[in-house]
Order: sequence, then C-alpha cells, then structure tokens
Amino acid sequence: MAGVKMSNIVIFYVPGSYGSFLSWMIERFNTARKQHNPSIVDNPVQADGSSHGHATYCKVVNMEQVQQFLEDKDFPEWGYKIWAGWPVSADKTLDQCIQETLSSMDSNDRLIVVSRVTEFEAGVSWINASKKLDEARWFSSLQITNAQQLPEKYKQELDQRHFLKVNDPKFIEISINELLFSQPNRIISIMNLLDLDICDESLFARILEEKRSKQESVTIMNNIVSGKLTNSDDHAVASIINNTKEKK
Repeated sequence: MAGVKMSNIVIFYVPGSYGSFLSWMIERFNTARKQHNPSIVDNPVQADGSSHGHATYCKVVNMEQVQQFLEDKDFPEWGYKIWAGWPVSADKTLDQCIQETLSSMDSNDRLIVVSRVTEFEAGVSWINASKKLDEARWFSSLQITNAQQLPEKYKQELDQRHFLKVNDPKFIEISINELLFSQPNRIISIMNLLDLDICDESLFARILEEKRSKQESVTIMNNIVSGKLTNSDDHAVASIINNTKEKK
C-alpha cells in the first residue's frame, strides 16, 4: 500500500508558522494512517486560530534532537513518524541545519521547511507565537526573560529566516503565504511528495477555511503594511512596527 514504508518526516518551522497544522494535515488526510488508532481529530482549530487541538509541536531545540529522531528505528505500524520544531541556533544557521538533516536522511525521508521570505510572513509567525503560546513558553523559546528584549530578537528572527536554494528530492518548501492564501488542493498536494495517498479532501478544505478566518495576525500585519497601525501597546506587535519605521 502506498505510503506504508518506513520514513521520517521532519518539519522545520519557527513557533507561529503553522507547523502543528501541517503535522495534523499529514496525519489526518492520508489513507495509511486512517486505518489505525489512535484516530486523528477531524478539527484541531482552536478559538485563537492555532491547531493545538491536535498537538503543539512548537519547540526550539538543537540539531542533536533531530539526529536522535532520525536514528530512532522504532516506527509506528503506519510506517512513518514526524518530528517538528526549530533547530536554528547561534552556532547553526538554517542552511547548516537543512544540509545536516538531508545528509542524514534515507531516500524515503522528507524534510519540510516552512519559509518566511517576506517580512509580512515573518511578522505573521511572530504575532502568532506571541498570541498562541503562553508568554513563558514563547520567551523561553526566544531565550529571553522580558518584553524589552523583543525588538532585538525580532531583528534576529528576520536575519535567521533565509536559506539557499536546495536541490534534493527529499526537500520540500512551503511558505506561510501559501498556507494562508493558496488553494486547498495545492497545500494538500504535499502528501504526494511524501508518497502518501490523500483522503477526505473536502474536510481539509473546510477546516482550512475556518482556520484562515481566525488568523488575527494576518489582519494586524495587513494594517501595519498599509500604515493603518502605527503604534501598539502589544510588545510583540510594537517590535514589528518599530522595525518597519526604522527602515523607512
């Protein structure tokens, strides 16, 4: 049966860039997984627009954890396992993390990177993390202790998001803009690249529409970009506004 072979799926995403949603999509909409328990929830979307009704994968770790995941040969009966998080650190760039992961993977494995090419996308993920994670968890992931450190951290986020073009069949890139604005069939087609058979596409389209309707971060970023929002008491939002002003 297509898809039932041992494979690792690794997702690199910063907190707030829809990694939990992607993981849910992969788990819920492939035929191999659907036959097994525990079943995957039909709708993981929470009131805040997160997909944490499925799971919350947001974590900032190091490459050692990724390597340990890839070395683990204990696979569930449906044939694949998923690791999702953000391994970029002061001593490892995103490029280095990508290359190290790909070189440790077998041909059946896949690395998905959620990209943030534009500052709009970077701002969306930043605001999502600030609103969908509790403050202590978010600050811990950023390795800061107070809101006054957010402006400098946001600049670092912008610097850390770029990576070189990758030419490897194990590599898949999907952008935040695609997750927010592309047609449902374009997004779920990632399953084909994972060699998984797709099921229940109409349900996916409905949940995607609901999720998109709850993304407050998109409204905020549109208002910042258009100049309608020029100040904010929210420290996370203010760090974006001030960075935008500095560039003008």
